[in-house]
Amino acid sequence: MTSRREPAIAALISIVLLGAAIPLRASLSGHAPAPPESSALGLGRLGGGVMTGAFRPLLLTYLWIRADGLLLRGRQDELLTVYRTIHDLYPKNASAREYLGWHLAFNLKHDAPNPDVAWAWAREGLDYLAASEKGRATIARWFFSQAGQRPENLRYAGPTWRAERALRSRASDWYQKRYGTRLGRFEAALALVEGERGLADLRATVLVHLTYEEWIRDGEARHGAAAVRALEERAKTHEDPKLGAMLRFGRKIAEELRTEGAIMKLIAAGTELPALVKLESYDVALALWGIGARENDSARAVARLEAAATILESLEDGYYDDELQNVRLWLSYRKSGTGARPPLPFD
Repeated sequence: MTSRREPAIAALISIVLLGAAIPLRASLSGHAPAPPESSALGLGRLGGGVMTGAFRPLLLTYLWIRADGLLLRGRQDELLTVYRTIHDLYPKNASAREYLGWHLAFNLKHDAPNPDVAWAWAREGLDYLAASEKGRATIARWFFSQAGQRPENLRYAGPTWRAERALRSRASDWYQKRYGTRLGRFEAALALVEGERGLADLRATVLVHLTYEEWIRDGEARHGAAAVRALEERAKTHEDPKLGAMLRFGRKIAEELRTEGAIMKLIAAGTELPALVKLESYDVALALWGIGARENDSARAVARLEAAATILESLEDGYYDDELQNVRLWLSYRKSGTGARPPLPFD
């Protein structure tokens, strides 16, 4: 049964909200543009009047509350509409635009029902970010961490790689349309961080992944020397005495950075097989696979491919079966010299 007090409570809440709207509207006035015409928002006379009049701050508060509820319930379709409406309320508010772009590109992309919708949402988010003064750094982080698999667990074979190749291609198309040059995932991230302040750690990490990828793809690491320099610079920063109580932790980070730099030096120098095999890492195995596949001398090619197979077998039982199968196909192909060419990394 409906309580007799409910109409009175509802009226009281309305009065409180109307009172709260006055200081809220004042706090937002610094960001608010001139109220847009209701027709420009595609709304009817009543809805447009609310969005373009004195109730805009109150509606904004309501929409944020509704967005939180939809987020908790996983209603991403409605959530996207709410966020777009929030942006329409304050189209010149840089913070709103950056938040919407970030949420579309990073969060909603993961909740999309299929890859096509995921890319559509990510692309819309990137467009919002590209129109923002501070969006360049966020786009760089997106290319580094979101244009496919997580960089620290990147696979170059199997279904995850096939899905990533499709996303990378779309991301490269977007980058070319926006910035005029077609670049790959990590190349784009590097181009976006160059000249930006406060991104030295991100730049060093991007250079490391780009070096590995060049090594795997091409058998040479054009950015290897730059990666070594960036890692050394970051190591020195973490050893700065100004860190005070954090100095011990900083020294540990510096040690890890220099360990990564030692590997980069081996790669950048084109180090021969024995030293590389001792590294026993997934990236080394893939590089040996690519180098062995392109090697002109048959005996040297087989030696590299056998080393790649040995490393993959030793890493995790069965986890890298897709890559191991490709390496074994290449071993058979290089030993016999007949048949169709098996796939390379990045095929």
